[in-house]
Amino acid sequence: RGKKMYELTCAACHGTAGDGQGPMVVSGAYAGVPAYKDRQITVGSVHYVLTNGRNAMGSFAGQLTPADQWRVSMFVMNEFKGGVNISAVAPTTATPATTPAAK
Repeated sequence: RGKKMYELTCAACHGTAGDGQGPMVVSGAYAGVPAYKDRQITVGSVHYVLTNGRNAMGSFAGQLTPADQWRVSMFVMNEFKGGVNISAVAPTTATPATTPAAK
């Protein structure tokens, strides 16, 4: 579903290859759309931009459900960035929860 949503909402500018050369860019309607390979991004940063927009790109929060925003974010990372780096998303060691000492 992430791929389908990407194709419907993102590929017009970002391109099906994630190279920033979608039909809207090629036509001259928009310029400066980055290629994903040239950006240091995380699944969280992609989600943030989808939700809030950045630079000339507006928010897609009204077009994509929160779950679909995550699906598109994961698709972008898996398709164009070689997957999600789990160590960048989660701590490497778990810290046990502490509770107040019983009296």
